Amino acid sequence: MGALPKQTKRRALIKRFRALGFTGPHTGVGDHPEYMASDDRVVKLPNQHRGDIGEGLLKKLLEEAGITVDEWLGIKPASTDSETNDQGGGGPGRDG
Repeated sequence: MGALPKQTKRRALIKRFRALGFTGPHTGVGDHPEYMASDDRVVKLPNQHRGDIGEGLLKKLLEEAGITVDEWLGIKPASTDSETNDQGGGGPGRDG
């Protein structure tokens, strides 16, 4: 698992959420905060006037959005041995 940055700019947060399929930011009604949405997931955005987003708040936002740290960082899962062994070649029981 990768490590989250200590500080993240709000603009970078929004850009990454968009890359992961979220839309927005959408304006909240009344005193509700801005949010981003993706199908059945919604994540509330922190106040844009309070500076950078710390690592702890970022972890909470990812949890709320149902996103893993590796997904956030763009790390692809390593293939397992069973996946690499089943990808072709002429083994027993194969014609050709």
